[in-house]
Amino acid sequence: MGLIAYGSILPQTFVFEQSTPISSETHIIYDDIVDLNNMRMWGPYLSGLSFDDTAITGAEQGSGQIISWRNADAPFAIGTQHVLAVTPTYFVQSRFSSPPYEGSIIYALNESLPGEDATVLFRLDIDSGEFPFFNRVKLRLKEEAINAELSRALRRLKTISEQK
Repeated sequence: MGLIAYGSILPQTFVFEQSTPISSETHIIYDDIVDLNNMRMWGPYLSGLSFDDTAITGAEQGSGQIISWRNADAPFAIGTQHVLAVTPTYFVQSRFSSPPYEGSIIYALNESLPGEDATVLFRLDIDSGEFPFFNRVKLRLKEEAINAELSRALRRLKTISEQK
């Protein structure tokens, strides 16, 4: 009964945001974000998975691409990311699904001036559902692991983009 009461006061949507400066041109970073084949190298819950654990379907690049994964060691063991909208070279919006959770992923880049770093913002909004409230409690317990994985993913993106 106590978990239900606690879960009922938690938010339905959990928001995770991370950003990092990257010493690279915006179009190089954007290519690593918009192409899900490239995202296999750095993306949250994707990096380190074999090709047997991921599948890309839909469009070749940009809107319409879908990546599916399974990773037993992650808070979201199975899931999909579907690219919904892109604005070259600044914005990528995706739909995230890992039952019982749904949400959106936004990558936004500012255009760097000569000699300045570009900044990448990663925002993950996860809808934990209306009822039962246990999913909200489970998500609350995963918050630290999710934030840590988003930070690691952005560090990997930074390393990859800066080496190009």
